[in-house]
Order: sequence, then C-alpha cells, then structure tokens
Amino acid sequence: MVKENRSERQKQNIRYWTEFCTYLRQRGSQLHPLEPIESDYKHYRDFQIGCPGFAVRASQRKKEGLGAAFIIRGANAKTYFRALKQQSADIENECGELLSWYSVQSEKRVAFLKQDIDVTDETDWPNQHEWLATKLEKLNEVFRPRIDRLRYSNETEIGRLNGKVVVVTGASKGIGKAIASAFAAAGAKVVLAARTRETLEQVATDLSVGGVSNPDSILAIPTDVTDVDAVQRLIEQTLDAYQHVDILVNNAGIGHFGPVIDFAPDDWDTVLNSNLKAVYLCAKYALPPMLAQGSGQIINVLSIAAKVAFEASAAYCAAKAGALALTKVLAAEVRQQNIRVTAVLPGSVHTPFWDDVPQHPDFEQMLKPEHVAGTVVSICQQPLGMVTEEIVVMPPLGIL
Repeated sequence: MVKENRSERQKQNIRYWTEFCTYLRQRGSQLHPLEPIESDYKHYRDFQIGCPGFAVRASQRKKEGLGAAFIIRGANAKTYFRALKQQSADIENECGELLSWYSVQSEKRVAFLKQDIDVTDETDWPNQHEWLATKLEKLNEVFRPRIDRLRYSNETEIGRLNGKVVVVTGASKGIGKAIASAFAAAGAKVVLAARTRETLEQVATDLSVGGVSNPDSILAIPTDVTDVDAVQRLIEQTLDAYQHVDILVNNAGIGHFGPVIDFAPDDWDTVLNSNLKAVYLCAKYALPPMLAQGSGQIINVLSIAAKVAFEASAAYCAAKAGALALTKVLAAEVRQQNIRVTAVLPGSVHTPFWDDVPQHPDFEQMLKPEHVAGTVVSICQQPLGMVTEEIVVMPPLGIL
C-alpha cells in the first residue's frame, strides 16, 4: 500500500511540473527547465537563467508547501555567495521580503518560502503556479544583473571593485562612456564627468535603466575639467555623495590638427588645456582624499601619440607627451603613500573623436572603446602588491 501511494505521488509530481512548464510558456517566461520534466519524480525543478552555474529553483513539498530559490553552484560558489550576501539588505529590499541564505553541500541557496499550501490539491495548482512563476522571475530580475557584474570582474579578485568610487572624465561618449560602463558592471560607484549635461545624464540613465547599475551608484556631474573651480566642485560633490574617492580615470581630451605654420594659438591652448592641464587639475584635487584614506589609483588614458610623432598633430602629440611625463612624475611622488598611477596609451580607437577628421585610418581596423575600458578595469583589479605604470594597447595591425 505504501509503494502504491508513493507511486501516485510521483505521478502527481510529474503532472505538477508538466503543467507548470506549460504555464510558463503561456506566460511568455524566459525560464526553461534544465532537464526533462519526465526524467524523475523530484519535488523540485531547476530553471536556467543564462549563466552557467546559476539557476532558479521551484519546489513543492507536501509538508512544507511551495518554495522558490536562487541556486549557486561550482568552484566559486562560496565566493559568489559571500559577495551577494554582502548586498543582502539591498537584495531583500528589491525582493520586498526577507530571504533565507544557506549552504547545502556544494550548493548555495537564497530562498523565498511559502508555508501551509496543500500541493496535492490539484484545483489550487493554477494559483500555486502563478506564485512560483512570479517568485522565480523576481529572483532572476534581482540576481541576474548582480551575477553579470560579478562575472565581469576577475574571479580571483571577485567583488574587489564593489563599492569603490570611480571618477571618470570625458564619460559622455567613446572611451570614457565605455570605461564608466565597465566599472559599473564590475560593481563600482561611478561618477560621470563631462561638459555636456544632456549627453552625460543620458549615459547615467542608460546605465541605470539598462540594469548595469542601480541609480544610487551612478552620479552625473557636468564638469569642464580645464576649469579649476569646476574640478574642485567635481571632487567636493563626489565626497558629499560617497565620502571617498578610490579611483580617478583622466580620460577627457580633444584634438585639433594641422601643420604648425597654420595652427591657431587658441587651438594650441585648447588642446593643451584639455589633454594636459586637465590631467594635472583632476589629479591635484583628487589626491587629498586619497592621501587621507591612505590609498587610491589614478589612470591617465593618453595616446600612442605620447611616444610617436604624427604629422599635423603637434599640439596633440605635445600634450600627450607632456601628460605621460606628468604621469611618471606623479607616480614617483605618491608611490610611498600607497597610490598607484598608470598611463594607458591606446592606438587608434573607433570613437566620435574621428568625426571631424576628414582623413582617418580604416575604422574596421581600429580598436573598440571596450578594448581600452577592459584594460583600465583590469589594471584596477590587479593585486595590491604590484603596479602597472604604463601600458600600450594597439590594434592588431599596429599604428594605422
């Protein structure tokens, strides 16, 4: 008699999950079972979310009722679990209720539970399926962006950029926008600085609405980085919002081109101010809070033009060469105070920088902004016992 009852319960389990999967399809859900429903009579089923090692789990037990959980498996399960648990307050706030955080052998689970439900009452299954689907989709909605950010960062240093405050100049487009997005994806709090308010605020919106970061971790501050007062306000507002500055990325800069004999003095000043003076100003005013906290990192995104002379580029080459020299001097001055300074020298990158240059290399052969962004983020994820003082990033074909 016991065996017969167990067999009936097993058959009921299969019907339960078959009908649940049918409901998910009708609902238009993106969740799909990881294994055939008919494979066995388990009281739970796991559904893929598009990240290997992660799943959402629906369960129904006669004595415990319904359950929905986010599942973490694999060699780095403990690391991911620990990083996510540090965000438990924010996660539970987004979910709208308290969650259970616990380990079971090689699995880590974060779960909702709903008690006192008779899962054998088939007339109530539609209500149960709606509850399970809603909970699974909520778990996926809350955890998936966080998992993407954690997976983006170096797994050996996972979470190291979580909560770091990064100021990125020239963040409204091109390389700066890509750098800001990469830091946000790695879990940092990103301060966007550029001259044009509208485009800057659009970047902030894109990062927040697109799920790359939450709105509280993105701050847009319109700034002319060649102006002393504006740079001071940039750092002051950053400190008001986040209380510290961990990383400064000097990326802003413009180019005017032409032979020396025809080059206007005003254009010369503009190029040197945006590519050299701005680096000095931002470093000068970001250094005091870094020195006060005993750590910091400054990344100056320059150009291969700092080392290679290009015709009709006197102002640009001079400014970048000067910024490289400034980077090396600064590194020598602050290395004893635990502040790392790095020069990143990209070759040709396909950005709006080239929009006003009639003769330019083949865009298809250029680097993408994301190549430079990935380099910058990886430098900031390096172990604290080392520093990369200079790095050249070139297209496969070299100088174009």
